[in-house]
Parts: sequence; structure tokens; C-alpha cells
Amino acid sequence: FQKDNKIVYGLSYCIIDAPATTLLADLYNIDTYSAARQHKKKNGNLPRMLAKQIDGTRSQQYIAGKKFPPPYDPRVFKGWQCWKKVKKENGYAQYLYGFVSLSEYEGSKQSIKVEGKHTIGETKGLFVIEEIAPNVSSFFRVQYVDVKAATLPTQILTLFAKENLKLANKMQEKYRRNASEVDTEIREVLVKSMKEGVDLNESQ
Repeated sequence: FQKDNKIVYGLSYCIIDAPATTLLADLYNIDTYSAARQHKKKNGNLPRMLAKQIDGTRSQQYIAGKKFPPPYDPRVFKGWQCWKKVKKENGYAQYLYGFVSLSEYEGSKQSIKVEGKHTIGETKGLFVIEEIAPNVSSFFRVQYVDVKAATLPTQILTLFAKENLKLANKMQEKYRRNASEVDTEIREVLVKSMKEGVDLNESQ
């Protein structure tokens, strides 16, 4: 949904047939040749930079340009991201992967020269990846995007939001397995929890 014709909020939730650690690694490892090629295809020569292990931590900083249809200037997003593991009472893990604008990070900041006219946008979000079974996980995503414009046509904002929220569908397709096998794995976890008297989470 959108607010004031310039800010987009989006959220999605799905079950993915893969271990939580695999999903986290897939999401967090954005410094790949495939991602670089996709960026080049969609955004031309707009910048794309990633810096890892900022200030000796596992956090990352990124700068990415996004092409907008004429007559609107490209948007450049600068962000900081990191993740944390939380151990649940039922023994399974939950991974929190958050990202904010680079301006909110208090440590050292990476920079890159951006050629041509552009506008600095802003995005913040949180991904929650939770183990349901050893090879099944839930994926919750909430994200806010401010394109820093007085107004933009509704169709552009909607397209921008849909493009960002396609991630869940892509990951479901990438890791899709036999449905009966997945159901069996979830059922086994349920039976084990019943026998051990472990509280279940909402996904289970």
C-alpha cells in the first residue's frame, strides 16, 4: 500500500521448502555475478556497490541505483544491513535480517561517486526467517520505500512495490520440492513436539 503518493509500504509471508540458514545465505549474499548482471540489465550504468564486514562486524553497506521511467530521475539507495540469530523455546532458530538507511549507521560509511542527475531514496525493512522443520522455513518480509518525490503516478509506485515483493515468489519457486515430502517433514516435527511437550509456534 502507499502513502502520500511517494512512500510505498509492503509486506509478504510465505512458506519455503528450504532450511532457514540456506534462505538467509541466499538473501544476504547479494555480491554475486548473477545479481550484478540483473542490475546492469534493469538499471544500465547506475551504480551498484557492496562493502562487507563493516567495522569488523558481519554487517554490510550497499549503494544501488534504480532506473525510473522518464521524466523522473533515477533513485540511488544507500543502506546498512545486518542479521541476528534468535533461539526459540522450541529449539528452532529464527533469523532477523534488517536494513536501514546508511545515514542511520553510526560507524564508518562507504561512498561512491554517482554521475548524472539523481535523487537519493530511502528504504528500511525487516526479514524474519523461521525454522518450521529442518528443511522447511517461513519467510516474513516488511519493507518501506520513500522515493523522495513530491508526487509520482500510482502505476509507477505500484510497479516499484510489486518488483520488490516478487522476491518471496522467486524463492518459493527456486526451492520448491515434492509437496508430500514437505508435509511429512512438518508432520514429523509436530509429532516430536507433541511427545516432548514443546510449545509450537504459529507456523507449526
